[in-house]
Amino acid sequence: MRLNSNPEKYRRNTPTGMTTNFKFTIGKAFSSGDLSFGLGEYLAEHDSVITNPNNAMFAVVNFNDVKDNRFGLFAPWQKPIVILKFS
Repeated sequence: MRLNSNPEKYRRNTPTGMTTNFKFTIGKAFSSGDLSFGLGEYLAEHDSVITNPNNAMFAVVNFNDVKDNRFGLFAPWQKPIVILKFS
């Protein structure tokens, strides 16, 4: 902790969290480019409690039970770039 001359202004943050994510992709090459399909998932839960180690009565339940759940589908098409050179 940083130095502080006022004991009432001390703060300690105790964050916790759990995250699960995955990504699945499958692709196929064609003569005109590559096509791939995929899906992804991101699941996260966060908690944060701010306390004062000098005052047991002080507690701020900050960002408690926050959930961040994302799901995605994607299908990119990649085609090679043709560079023409003129002389």
